[in-house]
Amino acid sequence: MFNRTTFFVGISLLAALGLKACDERRFITLPDGTTSIKVGSIFSTDAEHWTVTVKNKYGRSSDRMFAIGDNPRLNIYLTSSGQLVVIGKGGEELFFRVPSKAGPIVLNGQQAKLRDRHSETWHYVGVIENRALTHNAECIPLMGEGRSPYRKQFQSEHSC
Repeated sequence: MFNRTTFFVGISLLAALGLKACDERRFITLPDGTTSIKVGSIFSTDAEHWTVTVKNKYGRSSDRMFAIGDNPRLNIYLTSSGQLVVIGKGGEELFFRVPSKAGPIVLNGQQAKLRDRHSETWHYVGVIENRALTHNAECIPLMGEGRSPYRKQFQSEHSC
């Protein structure tokens, strides 16, 4: 016999599982094979932001940066101290500590003092453009107004 409640609960469960699977597919696995990154957008009343989520098998952590334009260009770096650094358009940066046996941790606020600021030793992984990791040449677009203390030799005054 047809039970409407069971039917709608079943459909809702399938929809939720489909959304979760779709959300997981948006993660890009980095070359280390254990760390993944996802970029999304947030619209608020004052501005648009890119949300960057980093995950490994122990957990995930997110932070956000001001969105310049409608398509992110995010340079991705790994440090020898186990950090993942993201530098976006305008030179804005995000730092995550990615321990080998714990979930990622955003390094902002009080944690910012732990950031590996020696960018000359960072390993360039690639750039996220059009929601995909590419191995295009390293370039940090400052968009005429931005600044960054990191990777100065790869900065472009305007765009890349």
